[in-house]
Amino acid sequence: MPPPSAQHSRVRRGLLAGSALTALTALLPACAPAPPLKLSTHPWPGHGFLWLAQQQGVLAAEDVRLVELGSASASLHALSAGVVDAATLTLDEVLRARAGGIPLSIVLVLDSSAGADMLIARDTLPDLAALAGKRIGFERSATGALMLAGALKTAGLSPADVQLLDINIDAQEAAWQAGEIDAVISFPPVATRLLANGGHALFDSRSLPDTIFDVVAVREEALLAKPEAVAALVDAHLRGLAAWRANDSGQQRAIARWLGLPDTQAARTLAGLKPCGLADNRRLLAGSPPQLADVAAELVLRLAADNIDARASGQTTLIDARFVSGHPS
Repeated sequence: MPPPSAQHSRVRRGLLAGSALTALTALLPACAPAPPLKLSTHPWPGHGFLWLAQQQGVLAAEDVRLVELGSASASLHALSAGVVDAATLTLDEVLRARAGGIPLSIVLVLDSSAGADMLIARDTLPDLAALAGKRIGFERSATGALMLAGALKTAGLSPADVQLLDINIDAQEAAWQAGEIDAVISFPPVATRLLANGGHALFDSRSLPDTIFDVVAVREEALLAKPEAVAALVDAHLRGLAAWRANDSGQQRAIARWLGLPDTQAARTLAGLKPCGLADNRRLLAGSPPQLADVAAELVLRLAADNIDARASGQTTLIDARFVSGHPS
């Protein structure tokens, strides 16, 4: 039998080895690859440049994972629940989300709507005044509320003069086909199909210039934890946009197919849309002051006039321009 001192030494060495193994095991998760930035998106032509970048291998899955949902409302729910890190939203949706306590910052402007968002009515309704007493579907938690307010104001109507139905974009076609609505606030690709199915536009976002901007908004904690992934996301959009500009018709058909539209409607896919490149983003996000900040301030007042609260809660900065400012030209 070994002396007690030798036994003690072996036991001590065993304990030390076990402790070292435990410490090493604890370190293993830190050495594992960081999970990708999860970006929720929904069908909209301006989001197609990110999809193109993903299809062409520019947007690596280990950096950013696109989570395709049915509507902006679904993206807002996913952000609120912490299921995703970022989302493609409109400026007014970001403002309302921030007012609801979601700490979001805008890192990229994808496009501005110049006719793509529209109020579509059945052909029995010749003008906006004919909407009185009619059933209008719209997405209450999203840009639909802003478009509705603009259309009613133009028509000289109030919300009490019409019947309002909260219908998300992914349920609008079914409601239209079932005869449940007389008009609807919509956008492509759904709007494209409604126009081909007996609808016509009575009002569109050209009447709200420099108001509806589609952006990428990122949660505060993701900006702190995954700045490289955010930079990769910004670069992917800009490269996808460059690919589209270099091969307009081919890339346009690809985006149309992604949206579920036939090739014959490809030319209309990005109609009414102004894609934003690097120069646009630097002007909107990194100017002195940023132009988008001025638009946001005006939008908060406009929404308040329509009884929609978009005042920010918390201290999260609305705009984080470092990713477009630092992007190589």
